Amino acid sequence: MTRVLGNAIAIGASSTVRVGWYRGSAGETVHANTHLAALIGLGAVGRPSTHVTLATPVFDNVDVVVIEPQTSDGNATEALATAWATPLHDFLLRGGVAVVLEGSAGTSYRFAAGAQLFTVAPPVDVTDQQAIVVAVGDAIAQGVPVPYLAEGSSVVWPTVSQPAIVVGGETLAFHRWVQ
Repeated sequence: MTRVLGNAIAIGASSTVRVGWYRGSAGETVHANTHLAALIGLGAVGRPSTHVTLATPVFDNVDVVVIEPQTSDGNATEALATAWATPLHDFLLRGGVAVVLEGSAGTSYRFAAGAQLFTVAPPVDVTDQQAIVVAVGDAIAQGVPVPYLAEGSSVVWPTVSQPAIVVGGETLAFHRWVQ
């Protein structure tokens, strides 16, 4: 997933990708590991980056917004994200990229719903199961080993179609465009 994260962030338009991180309720270890994975993944694709912390939905100086894996109450997560819906939609229409990360027992999917990015069923843990790239041409799947082992806290999104990567036929990673 390190490569998938790097690929997703590298979709940002600037030669040096400006990444805005929303930590929210992500724990310290997850926060640190997510940032390290992003740096490794971006290094694998040769993309330099700068990083800022986002506490509010203001995206003036970023190309990519990363929503770190949320762990707080789902209702609270979704309610908080409603304030992000319009600014995030406008950011995406301007060519920005949003990356929503989820983990086992997480609530980022509720953030995505509140921000009107996508609506999915609760994710299902697939840690230590075999992941397969099914959309080899998708930007987020470039250079990803086939197959690979879904690492700790990996989840699938049971109701998402058009996956880039699957585990047991269910979507592990997907990529959508806003129009």
